[in-house]
Amino acid sequence: MDAAEDLIPKWEQRSRGDHMEIAAIGEDIRWVFVSFLYAAVASDIASKISRVFCNWEKMAIIRRTALSHLALAAVVVITSWLGWSLGTASGSYARVTEVISRPTLLLLMDFILLVLYYVLESGIEVEGIKPQDAAHVSLWCMVIMFGYVVWNIIIRFVGSSPGVSFFGQISVSFGCAMLSSVAFYLFKRMKSAPPCSVLAADVALISLFLLFRAMKQDEFLHTRWEPQAKELTPPLDATILFARIMFFVFIVATILASLRNQRCEAPGPPGV
Repeated sequence: MDAAEDLIPKWEQRSRGDHMEIAAIGEDIRWVFVSFLYAAVASDIASKISRVFCNWEKMAIIRRTALSHLALAAVVVITSWLGWSLGTASGSYARVTEVISRPTLLLLMDFILLVLYYVLESGIEVEGIKPQDAAHVSLWCMVIMFGYVVWNIIIRFVGSSPGVSFFGQISVSFGCAMLSSVAFYLFKRMKSAPPCSVLAADVALISLFLLFRAMKQDEFLHTRWEPQAKELTPPLDATILFARIMFFVFIVATILASLRNQRCEAPGPPGV
């Protein structure tokens, strides 16, 4: 019961958007440095999206797959920045106060994740005449997911918020990483897949990252791993429902992308 009561003011504070708490993250040198990197990646994604629309007629063949890949990259970067910034604002991560310190490891891991975001975005082509397949994005989405697993291990070593279960966090990260591995195994063979299969693959990957973010929220983890907190039904039920919907979308979109690709690869009748 005490755990549930402790969560109520936390959720209400997040709903109001406490200005004092949000403003404090501007004094965190780690947040300032990494936020510039997030802004740079987001700027590159926005630039590529604008190039697609500015050359809409010229990119008639590849514009659908290019936009779906860029939408995936945008979801990955934006949700990552939001989750990371909210965690920083709530004081969940130890601040960097010395060069040689455990919190510096977390800063290095943040930098590595941003490099992975750059790789994901840089491999999305907005030029040429051949539509992209889902091999590149599925590979780097898988790498990013396993990067989140490493990040959770490091945050455990550095020290995190005592109100969040490490077992719950690492289970969510590892579970989504395994799902991303399945997606990569299925999507890497889509070398000559039709655009609709690529779109379905991107929808599957987008839903996977949204599932990951929904499950990573503190409220969800408290509900999942602490049964006594189930009285917080208004915010928690919505989060859990959203996570379940995203999981369902991931499964359906993955199946549709795979089946559509297999139909296109199936040999035609003799003489055709």
